[in-house]
Amino acid sequence: MLLAHALAVRMTADLPVNDISILEPLIPEPPAMTIPPSRAAAQQWAAWWRILWAQNIAHHRESPVQPEPPLFGLDPMHSPDPPTFRSLTPAPELRQIVASSWPALSAWAQQLSDSDDWDSDTWQQGLIARAERKAGRPIADVEVHLEVLPVVGTRHWLLTEDPNRHFLHAIVTPAVAADLGLHDDWLLDALKRIG
Repeated sequence: MLLAHALAVRMTADLPVNDISILEPLIPEPPAMTIPPSRAAAQQWAAWWRILWAQNIAHHRESPVQPEPPLFGLDPMHSPDPPTFRSLTPAPELRQIVASSWPALSAWAQQLSDSDDWDSDTWQQGLIARAERKAGRPIADVEVHLEVLPVVGTRHWLLTEDPNRHFLHAIVTPAVAADLGLHDDWLLDALKRIG
């Protein structure tokens, strides 16, 4: 949920970050706050986003992934440390925004977790059965880890495809999670490759 929280920080502070890798808009929208936009905070936020994205990938790959520079002095091994966020000290403008928005955005993120009724275990069994039918052969015991990022649209990001570990890690939007049978060709193809 840290990725969603970071996107909510950018959205509520109206940080001018223009990059195709920045996902928006969020659903539901985070609470409105009056935080003046800041160019310095926007650059610091972009570095923080690259760090969080790389850490998410590294966690599932079980090996380090270096975020792209510039990092503005932020530690590439970021660890959330509310409420003061000392880890963001090298980025004071970002630190102030993250710390001041933490309570409201934490409540928003908790609502996302509470309303998440997606059953990934049931879905994974159905996905593997469909992949086996499509491949015309049994699929090896594959672990599939999907994260749902609360962004509008039907998008997915395949982050780790590891045939040696029979492991797949991807992020999907809620629309894809809600109806994977209509949008899972890319997943079935990946399962055929790693299974």
